[in-house]
Amino acid sequence: MGFPCLYDAIFAGSPVGEVRLLPASDNFIQLPYYKNHGIVLSDMIEKESGEPYNLCPRNSLKKIIKEIKIQHEITVKAGFEIEFVLYSKLNHDGTIVPLDSTVYCDSKSFDNKAAVIIDDIVESIQNHGIEVLQFHSESANGQFEIALKFKDVLAAADELIFARQTIIQTARLHEVFATFAPKPLPFQAGNSNHVHLSLWKDNSNIFPEKNKTGISETGQFFMAGVLKHLRSISALTMPSKASYERVQPGTWSGAFVSWGYENRETPIRVTSPTGSIDNFELKAFDGTANPYLGLCAILAAGLDGITQKTNLPPSVNVDPVSFVGTPERLREMPKSLTASLSELENDETLKNALGFDLFSAFIKVRRSELEVVNKMKDSEYKTLIFNRY
Repeated sequence: MGFPCLYDAIFAGSPVGEVRLLPASDNFIQLPYYKNHGIVLSDMIEKESGEPYNLCPRNSLKKIIKEIKIQHEITVKAGFEIEFVLYSKLNHDGTIVPLDSTVYCDSKSFDNKAAVIIDDIVESIQNHGIEVLQFHSESANGQFEIALKFKDVLAAADELIFARQTIIQTARLHEVFATFAPKPLPFQAGNSNHVHLSLWKDNSNIFPEKNKTGISETGQFFMAGVLKHLRSISALTMPSKASYERVQPGTWSGAFVSWGYENRETPIRVTSPTGSIDNFELKAFDGTANPYLGLCAILAAGLDGITQKTNLPPSVNVDPVSFVGTPERLREMPKSLTASLSELENDETLKNALGFDLFSAFIKVRRSELEVVNKMKDSEYKTLIFNRY
């Protein structure tokens, strides 16, 4: 049984069965923007047996976390950068009116009502007990970014859900709208949820190491696994038709399968936030993704890399597009959801990680969504994306 995210529908499958939501008691939060209401994340369980439901995304992430811990005693930590655009109006043609017309890190972004809105958003996120590392205006008109502190991956996914909801609801209280749509404004930077990943053992970050690469052997294997499966991972981390409008050469979005040191044109970027290597950033992740499924795929790929001792190819320290037309030409990232779903269907590693039922349901739901949205006018689809994300 599967339900789409974009519209109300029931897809063909078994109509029999029932699941229950089991609240995670440590996740209850009183909403700072609706004082008499709260929010709690839940796991899906079978009604009769009480066992975890095999289509529960949160439980799928829990399983791969446990597997990595058992096999290698490794804890993976993640930190998200949340990009969004504030806008005042959604037009009939599917375009929006952004809150300002400023550029990257322009102080004028905070000269109008945006300053009050962003301050309220950050304060509300912090009132959830979520640590905000930094926030600033971004490249596109009306665009901002909020970076969250890294946590164990399950907590990171939970906090991303809370933060997204807080951004949307707080903006509405100020009579404007927030969108995580991957490409809200044509010819301008898109929205992503870049995720920074590191590997930990005995409370120490084991991703970096003092060698000629600056990356430990385990870190290289893990990153090589993610790179190897990246084209199929994208079906889960960029799961909408709109996702592929964002990923273009020359936009710092990672259009070629590659990695590099502080290279913003590669989808995997090894970063040195304090002057030494600390983690790697995956750019192929946006606000239409279910973070539990996306992180499950990333961890499964990384685990495969460690298990198989996958060799990491050489780093790319120039613009990857410069290899086009040369013998060293790099593989491109999928250019459509149809293409990334085809990659995913042939990826046995990710199929095993998700489990056959969840894997099959995800493919069926996304392909069914595509059948519907491909028949829509462009303005209808854009309006739908803005209303959902």
